[in-house]
Amino acid sequence: MALVIVRSAYPLKTFATLDEAEKYAAKISKGAGRHADSELEIHYNSKVRPETPMGTGKKMMVKIPDKDEEEPVAKPWAVMVLNEGVPPGAKPCAECESPFFGDDYLCPECRDAG
Repeated sequence: MALVIVRSAYPLKTFATLDEAEKYAAKISKGAGRHADSELEIHYNSKVRPETPMGTGKKMMVKIPDKDEEEPVAKPWAVMVLNEGVPPGAKPCAECESPFFGDDYLCPECRDAG
């Protein structure tokens, strides 16, 4: 059976560049906001294509948005908040208190270690 780690997580904010995401995560970690004591990770969503210049040399039809219509901006970098709660159906390990799914009192890592 393969080891699967399940964690509770949700995106806090998305950014267009990695630098912006790192600066925001550092600001949160230094005490700005209610997530200062949370564990943060930066994830890259490869399904969101970053903005690229149209200078490919091919003729393309481009829809010009109305003045009232906002153009969606591609933001593939997300600051994620982890371990805010136990995932539904999980229970805490008796030794390390990390959530896991199973019929045992110890998670697979603690069971293998001891």
